[in-house]
Amino acid sequence: SIIYCTGYNYSFPFLSVNCGISTDEDYVKPLWKHCLSINKPSMAIIGLPNLICPNQMFSLQVKFCLEFMTGKKKLPSKEEMMKDYENDMKERWRRGLSKKKAHVMGPDIQDEYYKDLAMTAGVEPIKPVFSKLHKFSQIKRNRDFFNYRDMKFFIIDDENFEMRPI
Repeated sequence: SIIYCTGYNYSFPFLSVNCGISTDEDYVKPLWKHCLSINKPSMAIIGLPNLICPNQMFSLQVKFCLEFMTGKKKLPSKEEMMKDYENDMKERWRRGLSKKKAHVMGPDIQDEYYKDLAMTAGVEPIKPVFSKLHKFSQIKRNRDFFNYRDMKFFIIDDENFEMRPI
């Protein structure tokens, strides 16, 4: 089943407490790699991380989860997934992220997250051009909020893009 949800407050009132997922101030837990339920690995939540390249990350997370759900790749043990999850969260808490920001990636972390997902599942990674374009547009938005959309972007190759005025 696929359940499409939108919104900025993570709440899953339609899920039973027995599903193994809980939320605490938008911190959805426990998820391996921010998407695959550790307690019920046949269940995934796609799209939790924010400050990311949305469509590319959603696609990568789906490919990642399907590799394990279809049996193409063997899941690590529950203990190994939990240890990986706990180490990731310890690092996030060390950096000062709150529960509300538990799934934030941002320009400095998203690339490593994408590489880790792709390498772990043995799937094609997100092309670097998308992260570069995302980072560039974020900087442009922060510097000139009212005019940052006045450019058209063209992807040249896997690494490069160019922009032209609209």
